[in-house]
Amino acid sequence: MSNVLLIASAAALAMLVVHCWKLRAWNVTRAFFLAAVAFGFVRGNVVWLLFTNLREGVAADRPFVCPDARLAVGRAYLIEAVGWAFALYLAWTVSEFLLRRLDGKRDDGKGDSPPNSARGTVPFSSRIFMVAGLSALFMLAICYAMETTAVRVGWWRWELPTRTDLFGNVNSFAMTAWFSVVPDFLLPFLVIVCTPFRDRRWYIRWAWTLCFVPHGLIILLLGWRAWAHVATIALAFGILALMLFSRLGYVLGEVRNEKGGPLVRALPAVALAIFFAVVVGANLFGGGGLAEILTAAPLLMMCVLAWKRVPALAVAAMSVAAVVTGWVWTPMGARALWALVPVTVFGMLWLMDRLGDPAWMRLALSAVAVTVAACVVVANVSDHRRAERYAAAWEAGDRYALAGDEESAVESWSSAESLRPRDTINLYCAIPPARLSGGPASPRALRIRTRLIVSELDEVLLRDPSWPLPLHDLTRARALLDLSASTD
Repeated sequence: MSNVLLIASAAALAMLVVHCWKLRAWNVTRAFFLAAVAFGFVRGNVVWLLFTNLREGVAADRPFVCPDARLAVGRAYLIEAVGWAFALYLAWTVSEFLLRRLDGKRDDGKGDSPPNSARGTVPFSSRIFMVAGLSALFMLAICYAMETTAVRVGWWRWELPTRTDLFGNVNSFAMTAWFSVVPDFLLPFLVIVCTPFRDRRWYIRWAWTLCFVPHGLIILLLGWRAWAHVATIALAFGILALMLFSRLGYVLGEVRNEKGGPLVRALPAVALAIFFAVVVGANLFGGGGLAEILTAAPLLMMCVLAWKRVPALAVAAMSVAAVVTGWVWTPMGARALWALVPVTVFGMLWLMDRLGDPAWMRLALSAVAVTVAACVVVANVSDHRRAERYAAAWEAGDRYALAGDEESAVESWSSAESLRPRDTINLYCAIPPARLSGGPASPRALRIRTRLIVSELDEVLLRDPSWPLPLHDLTRARALLDLSASTD
């Protein structure tokens, strides 16, 4: 199945190369696709290296596995490199066209925004950080559809949890990964290659490539502990701040519609059509349902918004219809609300543009972002502390058991259930091994302990039935339980 995805992605990528070559500068085309593919291979190997150093109880040598993939460079699959180049170019192009809707009244009739708007500022469609910010939103939207489908049909298998309350069958690590390629690659590329500020010292522009270094180091040093999420949150807030407060523009990378005919200009739409056809077809024939198909709704709404001929109010109506369908007729529930995000973001940008880009609005949006980020950090820290108390209850019970105090051991083990962390990987990593060796622990206490561990692993699999690692541990724990019962 993953080979079908690779072939479809490669064909669509070829179309995007032609589009970039015909409608952007040739040096931009060459630099982007060579760098994007190389980035995919480098990133895949770096992710593998980071993962092997921070597994923290997860018995796997990489975060995900492509069962059918055969082509790789080191530890990075070819499908990764092709996929990143495909998604990043579409993110860049769709974001640029979506932002042009805001500059529609100031177009020069050829589809190109003038270098300065009537207000004396660089228009939204030419602001490098506006493009990068919407590209990050695009990457999150395509991740939502792709990861849900991939897990369902078996394109790849995560060795980490594949389910979250916010996104259903998509883990938070996947969302972080798809978002992070924008600050790690696309944003530095736009600054280095596409900005007109050639008179600046070269190392100032190239310093943007260092975004990847602190990101990787923080993850390596902190692993999955409470403060690791701060790295991603800081990157997200940094992009938002640059979107709102910086007016740095770019020239070389902009699409020039007068250079290509209708067929060339339609190539991104054809590539997107291939993507949606693959996702929908894979779900229809691979066991998915309406809920899995509707995870593509946020991406679809963002792409339709980029088409000027479709009124924004019509896209809003489509978004509401997708929400109602997902909430009422599928198990998505409140997750169907994600379909409203693209039109909501576009509405805020439209209002900001029509109000003259007021400082109070930029400050208000920044305040909201800081508040949300603080809540996320507090929630993560709280859950990690809960996991520490959960693990401490098991450790205390083990000490009692090794000391021969069976009653206190059982009481401490049983109390761990009320301390279960909410995050699935926090829970799994805090569950101790099923076997307790050494000490005068009674056979009865060991059976009770193993039975409780089986119950905890059942809870992990109830939260995430697709995760293979706890299933393997559960099989071993039940085997130990059966062995202890047969030896009595």
